[in-house]
Amino acid sequence: MAWVYSTGIDIRCCTDVALYNISTPVVALFSDIASAYSWLCSVKFKAPPLPTAKPVYRNQQELKSYVSSLSTNALYVY
Repeated sequence: MAWVYSTGIDIRCCTDVALYNISTPVVALFSDIASAYSWLCSVKFKAPPLPTAKPVYRNQQELKSYVSSLSTNALYVY
């Protein structure tokens, strides 16, 4: 993400504070739109990995086995 600063110094400070601890998505700060546009056109990011497929159970017994294995490790919060 390209973030173009406001011209107001007080707003710039608030922006810095708000974005200080953000690690994702990548936020690059710019003073002008042309620089932000140029950066966006040139930067290359690796796409996030696709989620893995969920297992397919051949029959109801396999599914029941899987569900019961989950319940033994379940965490209950009240």
